[in-house]
Amino acid sequence: MKLNVLYIIIFLSLVSCKNNKKSSSNIQMSNQYDSVIAEKEVKNTFSKQDSTKILKERLLGTIYSDLKEIDEFKKFSSGGASIGNDFNNKKYTFSSIRGSNDIVKYVLFEENLGSKFKILDLLDLTKEKLLKDEDKNLYYHFCYMDNKNDQEIIAIAEYEEKEFLTKILKAWRADRKTEKIIEIPVDGIKVENIDHGL
Repeated sequence: MKLNVLYIIIFLSLVSCKNNKKSSSNIQMSNQYDSVIAEKEVKNTFSKQDSTKILKERLLGTIYSDLKEIDEFKKFSSGGASIGNDFNNKKYTFSSIRGSNDIVKYVLFEENLGSKFKILDLLDLTKEKLLKDEDKNLYYHFCYMDNKNDQEIIAIAEYEEKEFLTKILKAWRADRKTEKIIEIPVDGIKVENIDHGL
């Protein structure tokens, strides 16, 4: 009888441990794929119509303090930077929204209202094939136009082991006069390679 009770206890312990391992691995897999699922949700939400236009219409003028407040970006990671000095007594910033594999999906051009931000324009990079190549990245804040730092510029550049990246493939300007992001020619643009020499 004691031997049977011992076998039952061992059996239940093994089953319990096995279930805990399954639960733990399911949680890890769930966390790992959150951003992929978020990307699919955004694609599915806007796949039937012009997704960029719809997303812009929904977000332009939105005021927020944390990007997690915006449903479309809840599961994405983000980063940001200020754009130069004050312009017409306003402060401006960029926020980059990153999906799986740390690829930038969107860039928000915003007015910095202190503890909050107002979305002025959106650059949709979800269909930008150039960013799928490992040696090509999106840069802002460290861009130069005609050898002068121009923090309004957003550029896709090919990585080079040089002080400045000169293979600029595409560029935009977050124009503080019009408060719009506009595509611009790449002539005269270079990007400071802040990783060079490290």
